[in-house]
Amino acid sequence: MKKTELLFLFIFTLLSAVYSKLYSQQPIRIVCVGNSITEGFGNTSEEAAWPAQANKLLGNRYAFSNCAVSGTTMFKNSNAPYWKTERYAKAKSLNPQILIIALGTNDADPWRWNSLKNEFKSDYLDMVKEFRQGGKDPIIYVCLPPPLFGPQKAAQNTVVENELIPLIKEIAGEIGAYIIDYHQPLINANKQFPDNVHPDDAGAVLMAQIAYDHIKKAQIIVPHVSVKKGKVSDETVAIVKEGGTVTFAPKPINGTWIWTGPNGFSSNNRVVTLKNVKNGGIYTAVHTNNEGQRSIINFLVSIKGREASPITPSIQNKNREWIKTNTLSTNPGTTIVLSPQTKDENGTWTWAGPNSFFACKRDIRLDTLTPTQAGEYIVTYTDKEGSQSRSSFFVTVEGEVVCPDLIPYININGKWQSTDVMEVKEGQSLSFGPHPFNGEWIWKGPDGFNCDRREASVSNFNSQKAGEYIGTFTNAAGCKAELIITLKLKK
Repeated sequence: MKKTELLFLFIFTLLSAVYSKLYSQQPIRIVCVGNSITEGFGNTSEEAAWPAQANKLLGNRYAFSNCAVSGTTMFKNSNAPYWKTERYAKAKSLNPQILIIALGTNDADPWRWNSLKNEFKSDYLDMVKEFRQGGKDPIIYVCLPPPLFGPQKAAQNTVVENELIPLIKEIAGEIGAYIIDYHQPLINANKQFPDNVHPDDAGAVLMAQIAYDHIKKAQIIVPHVSVKKGKVSDETVAIVKEGGTVTFAPKPINGTWIWTGPNGFSSNNRVVTLKNVKNGGIYTAVHTNNEGQRSIINFLVSIKGREASPITPSIQNKNREWIKTNTLSTNPGTTIVLSPQTKDENGTWTWAGPNSFFACKRDIRLDTLTPTQAGEYIVTYTDKEGSQSRSSFFVTVEGEVVCPDLIPYININGKWQSTDVMEVKEGQSLSFGPHPFNGEWIWKGPDGFNCDRREASVSNFNSQKAGEYIGTFTNAAGCKAELIITLKLKK
């Protein structure tokens, strides 16, 4: 090889490595379906719930979507089926590459379980079938529910241990799913479950670590991409000239591989070479090791010099009108939504921002802004052909603290109502859980009532428990406000 050719090859390799750094990786899509334990009931924010914490541990090659809904069941015929929620429809539309099913705790309530238990397995299998429709084959993890603590939950916990968990294990074997055990490792974690059911922030961290340990049991795939004869190691992005050649050679060598990609591409080889590349796209490799554990990785091929549809930035400040701008100065404590727009809406979005911020959706909502969240938020749009466009949003946070609106919610018989006054029958139980989520709540009320959680419960209601329940709200921005909920004894 001539010196000029060697020099050209060196420069091309160097530029390819640098250029690929500018392009966004395509994270593995993880969708979590579940109930309040997964949604984040009892956590200070959605970011404190265990799926978000697990995402932090796994890193930016994974993108969690928390589609859990409080109070829901796997049972189709219960009074609160997950099946009928908007988030279930959203979960399926996200086309997860990894699906985590964390339902069952509410199903195990004896009054439900005793009448519907014969339907649990068939309903579970039906849900899996729906996620596998159209030839889709997500890697599935099924969760064994955490223990329920305290004498009031003893009967429900007995159902969980003696009937529900063995049944979920049986289902996992039939569908080829992996198990995330949230029960045995947390059997002595009652202090991290202050209401005997839901984890606090520390408990969510424990659950995140367990999920992380299970998912990372799979063989770690080491990406290896070659463009022509140049090498880009530890990258999942290949930038190639139109008509060029790309080779994927991930490791490990042992095990089996299944590739899928644009225009019906498929392969069972570990090493895949794409010749005369005209269009880019996302290529997905699923590896199965000798123990049957599957792992997954996404590769992005993009045509050099070809860009996706340009991005038009738009911002909503304080729940007011939308403004077409990429620059905003706002007060601490406010909520903003950053919404990039393109003519082509069939691609994917990734975000990077201050404090290692990362997201994998078009619109991002930033609650309870503090000065530490100020800075540049970079959004990347990737179309179906692997071409990308990029834009930046610049956020400044300064001035007086603005408190969010406190919205009351009361739950009786499984139905949430937005009201601050409620008549309650003697002997009934209820809970109230106002918005916003992001902040701390302290409640005081009649009959010595005290609670330091957003969602508080009142059981066996009577005349002594009637009166005003005062919730004091504080958040990270320094806001402090009060909400009063009045409970009256229904005559």
